[in-house]
Amino acid sequence: MYYEKEFVFMKKILEKINIRLNVINFDTIIDDNYNIAFHGIVKLLNKQKRFCDYFPELKERTLYKVSDILGCHYIFIRTLIMDEDRIIIIGPFLLQEITHVKILEKAEQLNFNPQTLSQLEYYYSSVPVLRDEGQFFAIINTFSEHIWGGVDSYSVVDLDHDDASLLTFDKQEKNLRNENDVNWKIDLMEKWYEYEEQLLLAVSKGQIHKAEQMLSSFSTLAFENRISDDLRNFKNYSIIMNTLLRKAAQDGGVHPIHLDKISSDFAKRIEQMSSVNTVKQIMTQMLNDYCRLVRKHSIKQYSSLVQRAIIKIEGDLTADLSLKELAQLNNVSTSYFSALFKNETGQTLTDYVNNQRINYAKHLLKTTNLQIQTVAQLCGILDLHYFSKLFKKYVGKTPKEYREIKTLI
Repeated sequence: MYYEKEFVFMKKILEKINIRLNVINFDTIIDDNYNIAFHGIVKLLNKQKRFCDYFPELKERTLYKVSDILGCHYIFIRTLIMDEDRIIIIGPFLLQEITHVKILEKAEQLNFNPQTLSQLEYYYSSVPVLRDEGQFFAIINTFSEHIWGGVDSYSVVDLDHDDASLLTFDKQEKNLRNENDVNWKIDLMEKWYEYEEQLLLAVSKGQIHKAEQMLSSFSTLAFENRISDDLRNFKNYSIIMNTLLRKAAQDGGVHPIHLDKISSDFAKRIEQMSSVNTVKQIMTQMLNDYCRLVRKHSIKQYSSLVQRAIIKIEGDLTADLSLKELAQLNNVSTSYFSALFKNETGQTLTDYVNNQRINYAKHLLKTTNLQIQTVAQLCGILDLHYFSKLFKKYVGKTPKEYREIKTLI
């Protein structure tokens, strides 16, 4: 394949944002497997036609932007792949979130009957939404420039649904799948649950960027309207998501002591939502915060002895966190526990405790006006002189110098 590495790279980027990429021959016979418009909802009237019969004018060195009668968008690229005339089809995708009201209007425009409306809603819920259109087209344009030799080496053509006969259907015959045929609905539901599992797995591993990318292509239409109040409906789903993310973070090795506060805080914020427009904002914040918890507090990789010690350390920095105390907590000798802790964490117990205390001190110095002595006490160090000395050893500045610099910033 010409430019195989570049093609594979672009495909992987698109997969990250859940946008489909297919490659077919120019003379491929279009059947249900290639029904790129309705994704199995609307059958094609003539299944024996080839792709080139629908789009005979597609040329090389041209990037085609295609829109269909549902307002979904695609990219067509005709190029040689392994010496064969091939068509790269990217899509479908939406350029903006579509609401239930817009779906009703579209159904009326297309003469959909009420029995098939749910099919249309499920279809839209499976189509990813581009929230950064500029970045997306930058990827496509960069690929096109690379394979064709520069920004002036190709042209861009827009095709609407009037030109794209492949993406239309016979309104008179209303050639829709039987409503009793639930295979289309089962397929979409299975894809949604698979998506949900992948999202929760990303959170359990603390993969913030992957989780954000998945959410960015997520449509709120996947939230089935179980009640007529849209805001209450979204609140209910947000509560469910909060619970699922908390469980995912726990599976990622975060102890409940860290999960309880963040879960409670989001439960309050969800109930205080006054508009459906804030749903994505809260969802994004939940993903970020739970992923960060996994990154910061995951102890899944440690033995039960070390896990117990870390939970005690992070749970109360003012407690007695000496080697003797933590060894007694695990009913083992100090020498054994010291070696075990160093082997598993890569730090001595003293360094680990000091790092936790100094990091908390930095947080308090940046976010509060508490006296330095009070900060020291909250970090479990009663001797102010020793605290200042320890802080400078780990940070390179005294607590006072650190606070002054952060205040200036």
